[in-house]
Amino acid sequence: MGRHKYKVSAVEDRTWNGRLYASKAEMMYAIDLDAFREAGAIVEYIEQPKCYLGADTVYRADFFVVAATTPIEVYYVDVKGVTTGAFNKIKKLWDKYARIPLHIVKYDYRRKIFYTDEVVASR
Repeated sequence: MGRHKYKVSAVEDRTWNGRLYASKAEMMYAIDLDAFREAGAIVEYIEQPKCYLGADTVYRADFFVVAATTPIEVYYVDVKGVTTGAFNKIKKLWDKYARIPLHIVKYDYRRKIFYTDEVVASR
């Protein structure tokens, strides 16, 4: 079988704690979030939260994060390897309708770190 056009890893390489993730990077981010929660850096996170962007668009971000900061900071996270035209539409809708920022996170495989590529501000 040929590779997926977005180079998605095999199922066994993106399954953790009994959950299948859309990508290996998303799975690794969830592992990091668990470690941050254990360390007290975040209070909680929710996977695949539903976000309503206008009257006819429902989008599922990868995570909703509650940071253990003062004051408490909340934000959505989307882990991206490839940004598609469809996601560019979501970013525009997010900017128009959302009330909480969306952090677009990427993984640098060479340096083995996640970084925030972009923050889509909310109104």
